[in-house]
Amino acid sequence: MSNEKDIKMQQEEILKQMSSQFGQLQQYVEKLDINLSELASLKESLKEFEKTKKGSKIYAPIANGIFVEATLDDSSTFLVNVGKGIVVKKTIKETLDLIKKQEEEISIAKVEADKKVNEFMNYFQQM
Repeated sequence: MSNEKDIKMQQEEILKQMSSQFGQLQQYVEKLDINLSELASLKESLKEFEKTKKGSKIYAPIANGIFVEATLDDSSTFLVNVGKGIVVKKTIKETLDLIKKQEEEISIAKVEADKKVNEFMNYFQQM
């Protein structure tokens, strides 16, 4: 009898762990969706920004929710953080290409995460 009780407790513990992993995986998928949405919005903003004329007044962010009024000298290039605090000058096309590459990488990760979510769901349905 004790052996059956131990097995039942082990099964319940495994189920709890799997449920926790499933929740974490769902949160990860949601974050990937948010990232893809933000990148799509960024692409549209860059395309609109390209139309902004030299000498236009803009508001440039200097911190979260804090902006400074500035005059635009060049709307054809950007300073892009490429990682580890390294900032390089890129054209709009190069910046859009970089964003496209990020979208592709996130999309691949999302496909894999979606597969795992489906595997979890199939497993839970079979229980």
